[in-house]
Amino acid sequence: MCKMLGESVSSYYYWLKESVGKRGQEHLELSLHVREVYEESKGCYGSPRVTVELQAKGFRVSRPRIVRVMRKIGL
Repeated sequence: MCKMLGESVSSYYYWLKESVGKRGQEHLELSLHVREVYEESKGCYGSPRVTVELQAKGFRVSRPRIVRVMRKIGL
């Protein structure tokens, strides 16, 4: 299958071992913080307020990124 896809066998086994990359790990962490802020507001905050809260906590995030994260986690 690796020959058909043009990938090396070693990269396939690396992919199996390292299933979540750096960006994926950052996304999971950000998702947890977004959900925390959303739940603290009892579900009243939208993406602008969640963004402001996270920026106040020291995260460097933009509102469009928070929108994507909130959509992905179903908020």
